[in-house]
Amino acid sequence: DHALHRYGGFALRPMFDIDLLIWPTQFRQCAGLLERWGYRVGGHGRQRALVHHSATYRGTPLSVDLHRWIWNPARGPVDDAVFEEASEVQTDDVPYQRLAGQHGAAIALAHLLRQDG
Repeated sequence: DHALHRYGGFALRPMFDIDLLIWPTQFRQCAGLLERWGYRVGGHGRQRALVHHSATYRGTPLSVDLHRWIWNPARGPVDDAVFEEASEVQTDDVPYQRLAGQHGAAIALAHLLRQDG
């Protein structure tokens, strides 16, 4: 409804980044991979702290936000459930986890409220 009302449709909502939810223990590995692909740390200084929920890596044409947690580290069990209830998927021989509908919707809503206020 928000995308339809504000932008005229979901496909018309401008997006300039990809949000990846990763296990916090895999952050350094994922960050290193992005850096090898030419991405550089961006965002504000707070994001570089290991206790911040995400870090932005700037690249062309899109940036990537590595999310260590959905909310914050104190709510770890919520994040564990997100990964435990995700389904294994494979696209073009690349395996990944797809979030369960309720978790994807909650994350999208939280992100929308934070971005579009």
